[in-house]
Amino acid sequence: GYGSIGQLAKSWLKAVIFYPFPGWIDNAYWTLGIELGFYAVVFAAIACGMSHRIFRIVGLIGLVSSAFWILALAAENTLGTIDSLPRIAIFRVTDLLLLHHGCFFALGTFLCLAMYRRLNGLELGCALVFGIGGLLEIRYVAHVVDNLTGVHRPAITPMLIWFVCIAAIVAAIRWNSVLAGFGPRFVSIMRLIGLMTYPLYILHQF
Repeated sequence: GYGSIGQLAKSWLKAVIFYPFPGWIDNAYWTLGIELGFYAVVFAAIACGMSHRIFRIVGLIGLVSSAFWILALAAENTLGTIDSLPRIAIFRVTDLLLLHHGCFFALGTFLCLAMYRRLNGLELGCALVFGIGGLLEIRYVAHVVDNLTGVHRPAITPMLIWFVCIAAIVAAIRWNSVLAGFGPRFVSIMRLIGLMTYPLYILHQF
């Protein structure tokens, strides 16, 4: 419980103003501040007349984020434990600066770009690096969840689920016209399945 009406109201207010630090009315909202951080980067680029450079800016964020997780893996291999990840990984500020999750935003951005034109070699290479960064982060988070719950499960399971989902998105982009040929009912069902992922996000904390 929240202990008092005053404490509940305070948590509600934090949710309303998108307060980026812990104390939310529902712990599932921990991601919202990170999303706003990404939106702020895009807004700043547009406001500064750099909208034509958004993909470069987001790509750089994704490369830095992916490099962080790749270096974390190197540290693990050197020291022999996944807990060797630098303590910077647990700071909320680095969360908000997209150090941890920037690889996911960047991959999503490049997938969006692929809907409008074919990615060049450099862009495809960057997307591959973002994917590696995402897989390594999922692996680390699975380890953290294991420690929190006391239940040890193979990290390959969430990694594989995420990889399959990304592969499905890529396939949908690549063969969009073919899929659309199955008719409006099929497209409507696929869209509904996609929209169902948002309520899953709301419940992910449980």
